Amino acid sequence: MLKRLLIVLTLIAMIANSLTDVDAQGRRQRADAVDLLVLGGTIVTMDQTRRVIDDGGIAVSNGRIVAIGPRAEIESRYTSRQRVNARGKVLAPGLINGHSHVPMVLFRGLADDLDLQEWLTKYIFPAEAKNVTEQFVRVGARLGLAEMIRGGTTTYCDMYYFEDAVAEATADVGMRALCGQTVLRFPAPDARSYEEGLARAREFIERWKGHPLIVPAPAPHAPYTCTPEILRSCADLAAEFDVPLHIHLSETLLEVEDSRRRYGMPGVPYMRKQGLFDAKVLAAHCVHVDEGEIRALKNFGAGVAHNPSSNLKLAAGVAPAGHRWPVSSSPPLALSRRLRRPGSWRRTTAVGFAAVRLSTDIRGGTHGVPLRRTSRGSAPVR
Repeated sequence: MLKRLLIVLTLIAMIANSLTDVDAQGRRQRADAVDLLVLGGTIVTMDQTRRVIDDGGIAVSNGRIVAIGPRAEIESRYTSRQRVNARGKVLAPGLINGHSHVPMVLFRGLADDLDLQEWLTKYIFPAEAKNVTEQFVRVGARLGLAEMIRGGTTTYCDMYYFEDAVAEATADVGMRALCGQTVLRFPAPDARSYEEGLARAREFIERWKGHPLIVPAPAPHAPYTCTPEILRSCADLAAEFDVPLHIHLSETLLEVEDSRRRYGMPGVPYMRKQGLFDAKVLAAHCVHVDEGEIRALKNFGAGVAHNPSSNLKLAAGVAPAGHRWPVSSSPPLALSRRLRRPGSWRRTTAVGFAAVRLSTDIRGGTHGVPLRRTSRGSAPVR
């Protein structure tokens, strides 16, 4: 009798375990399959409520994040053959480099302790004329991209020659970029005339428009290196294809004083006169702009990348960054007001968080108020 009872109980236990296994298998089958699960670690979401999730999980499918939440929740809802253990790590959105000339990392250390005009006209432009080729750009871009990735940057804005090579290298490593094809009034490494430069910019935009990672743009170098005709043509080109326009603006006091002497107005009004603000402008530096120009930039929906390290190294000054800068609602340029890192050739490192710290410290010093760095940005210490 006891033996029969033991057999019956054993059979019941086996059936129960079998049903449990079937139920668990059914739950796993009902879980959505994704390409990647990143599990564990602390997630800094940067969502509207600025959630920070300890022991979190992220599900990725088709190159996009489809879910973020506590690890247990993500594991119950999703399954994947590729899993990354992020325990002990911090998972956060990538940094954004608002302005760079990435291949110029190969010129790092070429000339120091000079102001912008001497550095540019006596050293950089001659060095570019002798050395810059498509292969130079490709190799320099790969090195610069490796440094940015190591420093936590996943998106950047660039302006250089042979920009096709920069875009190709960027797409190959899976980063995102706004890539600007440079146009100048004088011969450049990739164009013998500005007409050829404009034609190259058009071809570049036609090739990359609509790419999932690359946003192409015309990049007239600066008001002082371009004619009014070039500026207007680049603005028309950007408007025709509905792409941004990238340009250096009001970087030095000498540039602004020359603009006043030649045209009777500083940089921002001069750009407006040439119709540049008909395009979605991303302006680099903007060190020497007054209150009226700042309001104009805001009204035009322009983005500004103020590049603190570059401005300090080349003695350009300190941009009036902080609460007075424009707050634009233009999505394609929203990135330009985030990190505002300088170009790689003007620094000795390419570490993004160092640029974040420098930007905050400069603002604290110039406004006379200590600032606290948070995931939301920087705020006065009360």
